[in-house]
Amino acid sequence: MNNLSTEDDLILGFLIIAGIIFNSGKSWEELRQFTTRVLRSFGVGKRSYEDHVVTEAEYLLEYITNLRGESFDPTTAISNTVTN
Repeated sequence: MNNLSTEDDLILGFLIIAGIIFNSGKSWEELRQFTTRVLRSFGVGKRSYEDHVVTEAEYLLEYITNLRGESFDPTTAISNTVTN
């Protein structure tokens, strides 16, 4: 089993992105197909993913509405919405 650190994950992610941008031909096509397949397995481009984003946006809107004009630091609320 491979235990990658967060730094390793970032480097691997960068290499994949760089491979897509600075690549061409058959290897570019294979890497693009692989990347698309992986992203779809995480839910990107699927209807259920869109529904989840809408639900989180509704929670954020409800939170802001309940403040009734009070000032607040949006950092935590937006971070929670994005990470969910």
